[in-house]
Amino acid sequence: TKPAGAAAIWTSRRLAEVRLFARHLQTLDPRTEVPPADLLPAQARRATPYLYTPQEIAEGITAVVLRAKAKCPDAKVTLMALLPRGAAAVHPMRPKVVAVNALLPAVAKETGARFLEIGDQFLAADGSISKELMSDGVHPSAKGYALWAEALRPLLAE
Repeated sequence: TKPAGAAAIWTSRRLAEVRLFARHLQTLDPRTEVPPADLLPAQARRATPYLYTPQEIAEGITAVVLRAKAKCPDAKVTLMALLPRGAAAVHPMRPKVVAVNALLPAVAKETGARFLEIGDQFLAADGSISKELMSDGVHPSAKGYALWAEALRPLLAE
């Protein structure tokens, strides 16, 4: 029986377990019936994630940098702009990345951090991102990390 207060999806998940067991039994006794997968389809409802605004992201970064500098006042902090997202030049995340990056020089100035923007180095002339630099359009490849390291090298030498 369904436990008190269980979500509606509980029944569907429970039936999925019964289905697995019935398939096992069917190998021993072919007369065993297996409930069809669409009998009680799962209706999981993911909570809609909260998407932070560019301003909220900048405020969060400011708080992190200020806290780091409070704990290590002599530390040299380098604030890097967000890298572009999405292999294609037109991607839903690109405008948000641009908006956040537009706020970051002011964050660096306010917090005393150095600012480094290397996103353009990841973009081809048409605005796309080469699979050689980001195979999935999000995470740098070894070649992308090498590019990143090269950009950081002069700052780390200071």
